Amino acid sequence: MSTQPLSRDALATRAGGVFDYVSASRLNLWLKCPKAFRLRYIDGIKTPTSPAAFVGKAVHLGLECFYRHRQLGLMLSPSDVAHRVVDLWGQAVADEHMLFGSVAVEQ
Repeated sequence: MSTQPLSRDALATRAGGVFDYVSASRLNLWLKCPKAFRLRYIDGIKTPTSPAAFVGKAVHLGLECFYRHRQLGLMLSPSDVAHRVVDLWGQAVADEHMLFGSVAVEQ
């Protein structure tokens, strides 16, 4: 048994069948729409992230950074957190394959 933490992507790509990992969200999706369950968890087709959800994820990453530093006794200013989010923005866009309608929409 490994003690390494797993990311969501690592869980999705690990060896084993689709039913080796059961969660409430998977069961709810299967009960709500078996076809959507098949597309997501068996065929591996992910729903594209909306721009609003993407911005929400970026905000959560910034808050996570702030509070992890705080747990270590290090205080970050709001501008430090904002700079970190901006610095990681481009990589996050590439990782999520985000497409914005225009530069103005992205900003």
